Amino acid sequence: MGKILQVWFDLDNTLSDRNAAMEEALRVWITRYALEPDPSTLDSQIQKCMQEDRWGYTPRPVFASWLLQHIPSRWNKEVPALVNELLMGVAAHTKPYPYTREVLAFCKSRGPIGLLTNGPSQVQRAKIASAGIAEFFEEKNMLVTGEFGFHKPSYQAFQQMISVAGVSAENILYVGDDPHNDVWGAQQVAMPHCWISHGRRFSEHSIQPDYIAPVCSAEHLIKLLEG
Repeated sequence: MGKILQVWFDLDNTLSDRNAAMEEALRVWITRYALEPDPSTLDSQIQKCMQEDRWGYTPRPVFASWLLQHIPSRWNKEVPALVNELLMGVAAHTKPYPYTREVLAFCKSRGPIGLLTNGPSQVQRAKIASAGIAEFFEEKNMLVTGEFGFHKPSYQAFQQMISVAGVSAENILYVGDDPHNDVWGAQQVAMPHCWISHGRRFSEHSIQPDYIAPVCSAEHLIKLLEG
């Protein structure tokens, strides 16, 4: 690994707790729209939904259709409207992990930091605002793939990040939780990377991450960058 001059991050389930935000968005939707909301079964309903959601890997229209089929509701709009309702609900409930501000401050003390996140501009920008982390980044270093048309893990998305960073790929550490979008994406451009496991086993058998950390905390990145 070359000298790391910049650290760039994924957003969802790396710096912010997307799964917790999804649970809250579902709680609001079920309470508001279910025909027979039952507080005694609400938590179990949400957990069943989260299993179907699969960390957001289930395509959004597929999940929204499943939700309408499995929870009788007074929702009277089409599936795309429900997709948007849930996406904006997640954005509204997005919060950083307890260690996020500390890790961003640490990495920023070493040099510029950046953000490369997949998703529509309105949704991802709202998540960044809800998480309260925009202050750590230069505006040009907050890249939302929906704003320039190439999404992780594409080579073009990571090349866009390299171009904005203004340094070589080998001088950037990319930190993210998705084996395909983050790890494989970074490997395509020979960029050092750290996979955030959240206690999971790495699922992409054809590749292996450069580094693994259980969470995106200053404690773990200090060990990686200065150990």
